[in-house]
Amino acid sequence: MRVRRAEQREALTSPLRLEILEHLGAVGPAAVRALAARMSRTPHALHYHVRLMEGAGLLRRTGIVKSGPRDEALYDVVADRYEIDRPSAVREGLAPEAKTIRAVLRRAEREFTEALRSGRARSQEEGCFAGRLRARLSVKARQDVARHLAAIQRIFADELRRDHPPRARPESCTFTAVYLQEPREKKRDRTAPQRARRPLV
Repeated sequence: MRVRRAEQREALTSPLRLEILEHLGAVGPAAVRALAARMSRTPHALHYHVRLMEGAGLLRRTGIVKSGPRDEALYDVVADRYEIDRPSAVREGLAPEAKTIRAVLRRAEREFTEALRSGRARSQEEGCFAGRLRARLSVKARQDVARHLAAIQRIFADELRRDHPPRARPESCTFTAVYLQEPREKKRDRTAPQRARRPLV
């Protein structure tokens, strides 16, 4: 789905809303109460965000389910993939994609900080790692990276669909892959006074 409208782009700048889309995309239609249980959150914390995304056209109601004496709406994603359609010019602030990335990284920072404080973040062997990689990639290498990242996404999506024991510890993986702009060489100012050269002897 191409995300074109301003309210849709703004809706995707929240880490919690991105997490809601991730869970619904993996498990399929769900009521807010069931979705909250899967996300280890309270229904009250999700209602506002679900309704906002429904109003923006990012979620849709697919049916009704009985929840005790009340009926609850079932919500689902409207597409398997959301791509932000960047405006031709960004006059103020950050581009929509940058705001979304900032939300994702903000969420990752909070999760990593919480893991450090709790003592869960002990070693890379136990699944705790943070770093940055930078290199010039060949076309084949870039394709390999894309294939591996897609495989990681499939692993997490498959695990989201499984029923895990209540004490199972959730894990998080955050990544960005971008083309970096080559640094521009500074042009020499020919009008500036030249420094006198010292004689070689």
